Parts: sequence; structure tokens; C-alpha cells
Amino acid sequence: MVFSTKLAIQQIMVAQFMNIYGLGAS
Repeated sequence: MVFSTKLAIQQIMVAQFMNIYGLGAS
């Protein structure tokens, strides 16, 4: 359960990072 939550949070953080990076690159 804890591992699953950690993985989900990490995935969201990566998605946000990629989104910000994409906006900055454009």
C-alpha cells in the first residue's frame, strides 16, 4: 500500500516536471 502510494506520487511529480519542462522548452 505504502509502496503503491509512493509510486503514484512519484509518477505525478514526474508528470508535472515533464509538463513544466515541456512548457519551458517550447
